[in-house]
Amino acid sequence: MYRKHSHQSELVAFSIVLVVLGIFLLIDFLLSFASQKYVIEIIKQADFFKNLFPEGQPLFNQAKKYAYMAYEIKKEFSKHYQSNVQILLAFLKGEFQLPKEHLIFAWFSKYMIGVGIIKGAFLKGSKFSLLAYVSFLSVVLIYLLRKPLRKLYLEIKARIYDPFGDEDIRKVLKILIANPVPASISHHLASRGGLFKHSLSVAIETADSLPEPYKKEGFLAGLLHDIGKIKIYKTVCNEKCSFWKLNISQEKANELMFNELEKRFNVKIPENQNVWDIVKETDRKVTGKELKEANFKVDKEILIEALSRLNINGIESSKYDGWYKKELPFVIVLAHALNTEVSKIFLEKDPLLPLSTQPDMRGVHVIAYASPYDEFLVKEIEGKKADDLGLFDAKVGVETFKAVYLIKKEIIPKELLLRWGDTNFFIEIKQRKN
Repeated sequence: MYRKHSHQSELVAFSIVLVVLGIFLLIDFLLSFASQKYVIEIIKQADFFKNLFPEGQPLFNQAKKYAYMAYEIKKEFSKHYQSNVQILLAFLKGEFQLPKEHLIFAWFSKYMIGVGIIKGAFLKGSKFSLLAYVSFLSVVLIYLLRKPLRKLYLEIKARIYDPFGDEDIRKVLKILIANPVPASISHHLASRGGLFKHSLSVAIETADSLPEPYKKEGFLAGLLHDIGKIKIYKTVCNEKCSFWKLNISQEKANELMFNELEKRFNVKIPENQNVWDIVKETDRKVTGKELKEANFKVDKEILIEALSRLNINGIESSKYDGWYKKELPFVIVLAHALNTEVSKIFLEKDPLLPLSTQPDMRGVHVIAYASPYDEFLVKEIEGKKADDLGLFDAKVGVETFKAVYLIKKEIIPKELLLRWGDTNFFIEIKQRKN
């Protein structure tokens, strides 16, 4: 029974593979339009492989002939249609009868080279083992199909993420997917592919917030709002991916990309300023969500190490990072000071972390958005509540300090409390204003 069931499972799996392969070959066949660039590439490949496998030269020559014949047919359609997709759609709509010879010639030219390689390789069979043949041919076929497979992958993925069936949206999606740069270097989604994820989130939320006539325009604007980062950020991946930034402003980079999209890809950039204003506001909201989801786990050991480096009660100089008063159940710590030290500790452990020791334009450290100290904080005292980041203000003596954490006294080692001593300053905790 087990063998029978196993055999049936193998047949089902094999059938699925054949169906998937058949679908791929059909799509590849329908998209086989021969451009001038395509013909040149076929000629280069044919000339390259005929030197390796002279026995397959007749087939390589035939591949070049087919590619050129397909291109001659394609030139007629290019007078009326700007892209291969437009030609295919027009054909599917029945606007004209596409000569079967065009598709056959273009498709055959690509695979004729593979057939020529197989023929040439097997005629040299005495020199290589069968395993070497199979390995080599697999590499060659993957090499030959890498571009159509990548194009197919980008097209399928763009169609999956495009809710409107819009050609401009798909063009921008393909560009974002094909350029997996981060959304930032040391801020939100500072990882490979972060820009695509961030842009898609902004696009979806923007479209959801707009009335029906403007949803598609809002979605496209959301995808485009940071697209200049493709020119700004560069990715280097060895054992781990790292990123570096070119010295060019976001506004200038966006302008360059918009011009390129309009002229090279014929994408219509949204012009409605109200839509762009909503995109800007949505961008801030989405960025805030992404920062809160960042995985910066601060355990007790890291927190105590950071506190031990701070100048609490001015024990080392007149500069104060915080205050401890024995009668209070917490230690007051300036958020800027604590977040700087915790960020330094993380970077000492892993220098490639997407984390800055400096605050962002809002004056907030990236690590603070993830609320990493929640379990160690006093969040409410005398009816006053901390803000979303767990912060209060504090009046110490005659001066008021903005953005402080109240760290629970019971988690701090006694030797550290003794080292700090007791402050003589009058202390009043204040709730922060929204």
